[in-house]
Amino acid sequence: MAHILSQPLDAHDLASASSILMRIPLAISLDGKYLAFTVDNPQASESWTGGKDHFTQKGISRADGGPGLDIQMVDISSGLSSKLSAGGTSNWSPAWSPGGDRLAFYSDRSGRAGLCIWSRKTETFQDITEPATRPFYGHEVPQWTPDGRYLVVKAVPEGCDLSDLRQLQVTCDATQRSASPTFKQYTSPDSLPLPGAESLRAALVLIDTLGEHEPQTLAENAKVTWYRVTGCGRYVVYAKQCDKQMKGSDPAHDLEIVSLVEGARLTLSSNIGQQTGTDFACSPDGQWVAYIDERRCFAVNWDNGRKQIKALRHDAANSSPVFTAPVWRSDSEQFFACAPGAVLRFDLGQNTETLIPLPKQWAIKYIVCDSNGNLWQPFSRDDVVIAYEEQATGSQGFALLSHREFQPLFSMDETIPSLSHYAVGSLAEESMIYVSNRHDHDSRVWHLSLSADSTPASRKCLSSINPGLDSVKWASVSTITWQDAKSGEARSGSLMLPPGHEPGDRHPLILWVYGNYPGSKAKNTFGFTASPFNMQFFASHGYAVLYPDAPMGVGSPLEDLAAAVLPGIDAVIERGYADEGRLAVMGQSYGAYCVFGLITMTNRFQAAVASAGFGNLFSVYTDFWADGAAPAVEALESGWGLMGANPWEERDRYITNSPFFYLDKVETPVLLTTGEHDFCRRWTEEMFVGLRRLGKEAELVCYEGEGHAPQRPANATDFYQRRLTWLQKYVPGKATNGI
Repeated sequence: MAHILSQPLDAHDLASASSILMRIPLAISLDGKYLAFTVDNPQASESWTGGKDHFTQKGISRADGGPGLDIQMVDISSGLSSKLSAGGTSNWSPAWSPGGDRLAFYSDRSGRAGLCIWSRKTETFQDITEPATRPFYGHEVPQWTPDGRYLVVKAVPEGCDLSDLRQLQVTCDATQRSASPTFKQYTSPDSLPLPGAESLRAALVLIDTLGEHEPQTLAENAKVTWYRVTGCGRYVVYAKQCDKQMKGSDPAHDLEIVSLVEGARLTLSSNIGQQTGTDFACSPDGQWVAYIDERRCFAVNWDNGRKQIKALRHDAANSSPVFTAPVWRSDSEQFFACAPGAVLRFDLGQNTETLIPLPKQWAIKYIVCDSNGNLWQPFSRDDVVIAYEEQATGSQGFALLSHREFQPLFSMDETIPSLSHYAVGSLAEESMIYVSNRHDHDSRVWHLSLSADSTPASRKCLSSINPGLDSVKWASVSTITWQDAKSGEARSGSLMLPPGHEPGDRHPLILWVYGNYPGSKAKNTFGFTASPFNMQFFASHGYAVLYPDAPMGVGSPLEDLAAAVLPGIDAVIERGYADEGRLAVMGQSYGAYCVFGLITMTNRFQAAVASAGFGNLFSVYTDFWADGAAPAVEALESGWGLMGANPWEERDRYITNSPFFYLDKVETPVLLTTGEHDFCRRWTEEMFVGLRRLGKEAELVCYEGEGHAPQRPANATDFYQRRLTWLQKYVPGKATNGI
């Protein structure tokens, strides 16, 4: 007999759920008593105002959530929490002063993005409205000087206003708004500019929080990616993006240092290759900067305008593209860096390099830092605490590397984000704060207490930002394996079964697909992915969901995809979890490209949903931005597009891997969705035009005021419900008994 499911999830509950912002660091006061972090509240979000505009009208970056941001304050000892934000405003990127008595953060309390300081003693706010701030990524938090008086922030360059910058103009010359002819001119041959780089353009400014001195400009009108105040408080080191790319497609950056006393500036290194320009760290004594240049570590110091650079071991960074900066020990004698399967220790005084390997089954995620951004050493000066993943089981946790020994401290069947600022060790005690999520709960903040002896670590939850979801009965998730039809290699994936599943129940199956992503790694991730694509919603309505590993190779991505994932469906059916006649496929962005590819190669799916995708590689290749960038050229030739050549060299390869040219083979009803301001919109519409012309069953929905995915709760709710209705029409969601 079929079993009755628990109460299905309400689409609005998921669409309006808050989330912890991805790139914004946790902020812990140096005394270890208070925690502050940023929460995104979708119910306060607003529609996009147009195109590739990366900032709202108030100057808030959309790269990390846009409007609707709140700061959550937590008393760590009691666990009591409260919102620091005032109603109707956005507040984000908190940073504690060295004394722990004040919290600096960005806010639009004054009507535009600016700086605000909250006093812990008086519980009052100080608004600093000039200059208007200009952070683009959430990690660009305000930086305090060690004396707690000054703050370094990114600000709107002098002579510009928000309308200039929101339109991403290449220069800030006010004469562009004159009555003279206005146009942009592009030339060829010419180097390709980096897409969206103008969003980084800002001034770097030193602000006196006492208001006794005017703001001091440290860098004017530069594409600043990250900045750090040295431990001695005399200098600021910053990276700025250049107008060129290094080999391997990483943008080139210059690393510069400026004196806060004399104002003198020195270029420490030019044209270093980093994807985000964040991979550098200042020694606590302010004498050295360690940085990574195309996977190699360097250390540079300076003295009266002279500089000395030490080139260190290759492969000193792991494969994570962001936040793999070296980490200094608090005495400035050594720094550490991640390497594949190991930690590298560099001793500048002795000029030695030591490789500290991990057991083969463990992979390092990042090195844990303390509240000052230095190496966290809870027990001794030899400690190195890392976040790790056990590759066979997917379990993750924290471990201690000491004297070449690997000692797990805490292990969990949860996902720890691969961002080092999502775990901070306390300077006041042997404890740390970190963020994780699990298949049956959203991201939460935890307090983990360690012990130097064999006593097990203990933890407590410091946040539950969506209490309304705490009582939900969630779907179960397990790993399933099969063989690749082309290579014969073992493949695996994460299989989600509806709440209340019992042996013998067969469910309709959704293949949630994203090319070249290991879906098996999502087993411990809430809903497999973030809202509005949380697969727990569909499982609560009776659907099983398979998220497979989907490796794809150069020259034959779609053929490889089909060979990897279609046998996974067979494995689910053979094990009695799903019906052959009730199959659907769903994907978003590159995943939608995979959906288009699959439904042109097989007719075994009874329904398909393709969101914000593309299907014609020739159209994608010619994407052209207002700033002159053509980002898909490199991406298709040598990146995620996997063509390995340009269209004139491999014309047939581009055609073979463009589902647009095979839409006549489609027999699966397709729901296509996009956003009014989605960069994929014209490509999604192109696929719909082809399907409609061929008389195929298809529907296109374009959400007004939205970008790459619906964000406003009303639109996101409709998006959930519309996909469910489409699936229920063609793939009914009631379980049957297969015995």
